[in-house]
Amino acid sequence: VVSSGATDFGVRLLYVEVLRDSNDNDEALKVLTQLLKDDPPAPVRADALGDLAILHALAERREDEIRAYTEALAIEPHSFARSLLIANRSEALMATGDVTSAVDGYRAALAPLTAVEMFWVGPTTLFGLGVALDRIGNPEAALESVKLARQYDPIDRGLRSSSWMFSPAHDSHWYWALGGWSCGRFSQSWAVRSECYATAVAEWEQYIESAPPDDRWTPLAHVRLKAVKRER
Repeated sequence: VVSSGATDFGVRLLYVEVLRDSNDNDEALKVLTQLLKDDPPAPVRADALGDLAILHALAERREDEIRAYTEALAIEPHSFARSLLIANRSEALMATGDVTSAVDGYRAALAPLTAVEMFWVGPTTLFGLGVALDRIGNPEAALESVKLARQYDPIDRGLRSSSWMFSPAHDSHWYWALGGWSCGRFSQSWAVRSECYATAVAEWEQYIESAPPDDRWTPLAHVRLKAVKRER
C-alpha cells in the first residue's frame, strides 16, 4: 500500500498505473490528487498531470482533461513528451467539437518529431489528424493522412495496443472506417480494395448504430457512409 504521505513520487505514479490497469480509477484519482498536493518537482508533476488527464478522459470530463494537459504542457520541457501531450489534448478538443483547434494541435504535435520518433507516436497522431480533417470537411486530406500513418505503421499496431484508448469508445469505428476507406482508395490489389471498402461500410454502420442519440458526428457519418458506398 502506498500512503498519501509517501515521498517517493515515482512509486506513487507506478501505483496509479496499477490502479488504472485494474479499473480502479476512483482510487487512482485520489492518489494523483494527493501527489499533486504534495508539491512534486516539475518533471513528476507533468507526468502526474498527464495521468490525471487520462483519468478525466476515461470519465469523459473534457474540460478537466484539457485543463490537465494544458497545465502539464506549461512545465514539460521534453519535445517528445510534449508531442504526446499535445496530441492527447487534440483528441479531447475534438471530443468537445473544437475540430479546428484539434487539427492545429495534431499538426503542432507532429512538427518537432524526429524521423525515429515518428515511428513511435506519428501513426496515431496522423490517424487522429485524419479523423479531425474528415470532421472539419476535408475527407481527401483525411485519407492521405491515414495513408501516411500506415507508411510508419502498416498494421495499426499503435491504435490496437493496450496503451491506446478511444474516448468516447464508439469513436473507434470512425478510425477503422477511415482506415478501410483509405485502404480501399490506395491499395493496388483489387481483392484488398474490395475487402477494405467492405470494412469501411461496416464500420460507418457500426458507428451510427453505437453512437448515443446526441452524438454530434452521426449526421456526417451518414454522409460518409453514402460516399464510401458510391465509391465502392
